[in-house]
Order: sequence, then structure tokens, then C-alpha cells
Amino acid sequence: MDVLSADEYFIANLIGIGILDENGEEIGILKDFMQTGANDKYDPPNLEGRSTLQ
Repeated sequence: MDVLSADEYFIANLIGIGILDENGEEIGILKDFMQTGANDKYDPPNLEGRSTLQ
């Protein structure tokens, strides 16, 4: 099992964390992510609470 430092996270452990705007107000919860090979795409909800990944 990999050992992470204090400022590192497994991507799967980020699911369910709150998403804050620039003022520190919670605007949603991270629901999903997609690993594409070149980069990771995270799925914050849009204003209607729907997935932003297509």
C-alpha cells in the first residue's frame, strides 16, 4: 500500500468533499472524476446540481 505525505490524497478519497467558491462558501460536493490518461477531470455539480462530465 502506498504511503502518502500529509498534503497528498488518493483521488477516490476526494469524492464527497465540499467545493468552495472564492469567498469560502460551499457551492456543492464533488461527485465523481474521470481519468483520461492525459489528466483527471473532476465532476463538480452545475447550478442545477447535475453532473458536468459528458
